[in-house]
Amino acid sequence: MILELADGTGTIEQRMALDTGDYANMRISSQILALVGLAAAPDQMTNFGPAIGGRVCFRIPELGISRCTVAYATDQLVSAVRAISPELDGQVGMAFLIELEYGGDDRTFWVRA
Repeated sequence: MILELADGTGTIEQRMALDTGDYANMRISSQILALVGLAAAPDQMTNFGPAIGGRVCFRIPELGISRCTVAYATDQLVSAVRAISPELDGQVGMAFLIELEYGGDDRTFWVRA
């Protein structure tokens, strides 16, 4: 899934993995959160170490979605995602996905508003 995060001067495109086993809305790198974070949010401790919370706004133009949410800077998770697929920048989890319609099978996954 491709998201556009607002950074005050434009947008930063992020390619995100979808993880239905992750309860968080969004996990991005600390570098990206520093650029796009609008306000602090509560931090979390995860199995990947500390996750720094922040409010971010994003768009998914193809779905006509524009929202703000809590994202977590979790650099170790982002590194793990990139080890699987280097073109990915982070992941969105179940809290993000329940706001959309989604489905799939063993070969495909789709999302729509």
